[in-house]
Order: sequence, then structure tokens, then C-alpha cells
Amino acid sequence: MEGDADWKAEDFTAIAVYSGMEQTLSFSCSHPLIAQFVKNTLWSAKNNHADVPTDCPTRERHGWTGDAQIFVNTATYLFGYGAFARKYIADMRDGQHRNGCYRQISPKGGVDFYMNNMDGSAGWSDAGVLIPYRLWTQYGDDRILREHYESMKRYALFKIKTPGLHCFSSAAPRIKSAPDACSVITSAAASPSSKVQLHSWGWNLSYTRISAPRVASSSAVRRPMRP
Repeated sequence: MEGDADWKAEDFTAIAVYSGMEQTLSFSCSHPLIAQFVKNTLWSAKNNHADVPTDCPTRERHGWTGDAQIFVNTATYLFGYGAFARKYIADMRDGQHRNGCYRQISPKGGVDFYMNNMDGSAGWSDAGVLIPYRLWTQYGDDRILREHYESMKRYALFKIKTPGLHCFSSAAPRIKSAPDACSVITSAAASPSSKVQLHSWGWNLSYTRISAPRVASSSAVRRPMRP
């Protein structure tokens, strides 16, 4: 910034804005680069957690479900993440299509219309099953499964009805590729016989099946956090 004002560094105050997640990770290391890497990871996570988990804090600032599910395990070690994640799962559930398909971005606000055709993307919309399942394996609290199981089951049934398709529009089926980020998934997803699609189908069905007996139980069983 240029101008004729005599600005000084002490004239400005920087305020970091992010959701109030208690930091649970304590890390020290004799190697300064590794120590800085962990510190950068913590701040990157904070920058991308302002009410919803985002892909970046500078451009789109959307709640991309793929970014959320791929980071959830790490987040549970860095922070007390349960409350934040449960709120985001509720966002996904609120935006779920009538046919059971999850959106690839939740909440929907600010999403360009053409992105709606990518709802159901493997690795993205799968977050509706992957996030609650991973939270349960980390925290051992059955409540997350009981709250979300019916929604998970609806998505599993959607996947059963649409094998080989990368994603579905809420109106009509269309084969699409992922928007960006993972070029391997993007190229693989173009093929109906893709291993990515098969894995996506398998994850959703197997994790939902594993969750069923936990939901049937009337007691909330807590297990120690896995190492």
C-alpha cells in the first residue's frame, strides 16, 4: 500500500477470526523446520475453520465436503473437534437432496449454479458418511451415529441406485468430473468402471452397515481415543 500518510506498524492491529476450537495438540521438536511445519498446520486449520471447514480462506471460502472429510482425522488430534464437526454434519444433512444425495458444498450459500451438477461426487459428497464414521472411531461416542444414521442410510441407498456414476444432479443423472484439486480422482472418475467409484461405493455401504448396530443400541458407549 502506497500513500502520503506516515503509517507505522504499531498503527495496525491484526485479529485472527476462527471458530473457538480448543487446541489439544502439544508438540515440541529439536528440528526447527518440523516445529514450524506443525505450527503452520495449526494456523492453516484455524484459517479454514470459521463456522464451516473451507478449502482456502482467501478465494472461494466454500464448505467443500471433500476438504472437510480428508482433514477430519487430523483435526481431531489438533483440536477438540467434536462440536464443530457435528455442526457441519448437520449442515450436510440440512442440504441433502430428496433422493439421498449429499451436496459437494455445504452449506449451499454462494455456490454457482453449474456446481449443483457435481453433487454426489466421489470423495466429496461421501463426507456425509465418512465424517460421522471417523468421528466415532476417534471419540467412540455413538451419539454421532444415532443422530446421523438415517441420513447416512439414505445416501448409501442413493449410491446403490447409481453405480458407475461420478455424480448426480438433483434433477437428472449426469456423469461429471471433479472440479479441481485431485487430478487423479478427476481423470479416474470419468470412467464408470473406475476404482475410485468402486471404493466410494464400498466405503459408504460398509461404513453405514458397521454403524447400524451402534444405532440400535440404546446406550451411548464411549471408547478411548485411538492412538
